Amino acid sequence: MQKKPLDEIRLSAKHKLTEDMKVGDYLKLVIEDMIEKSGEERPIIFEWKDIVGPLLYEHIKIVSIKGSKLVLKADHPSFRSAFMLQEREILKKIQSKFPSSNIKSIQIY
Repeated sequence: MQKKPLDEIRLSAKHKLTEDMKVGDYLKLVIEDMIEKSGEERPIIFEWKDIVGPLLYEHIKIVSIKGSKLVLKADHPSFRSAFMLQEREILKKIQSKFPSSNIKSIQIY
């Protein structure tokens, strides 16, 4: 893939920019647009809130994917415990939505 200067990057018609848009939001749109154009599967991080739900989403963050293991970090032991109660269901959701990710286990600390 040939690199383009930043001023040449154009978003697809469905992504609209606004004057008050934060840089992080703009970058997310650019990345999503590039993924759509490449035809590849969206990364798990873009679907994380839907996978774990709004409450756990605020407290459980993706650290990395090491081989077939998804590594997560909880900001408090109580949210780690709450996640662990749903771990099997969450793993099944991940495997269903992202079969090519080959994630077979989850490690949370």
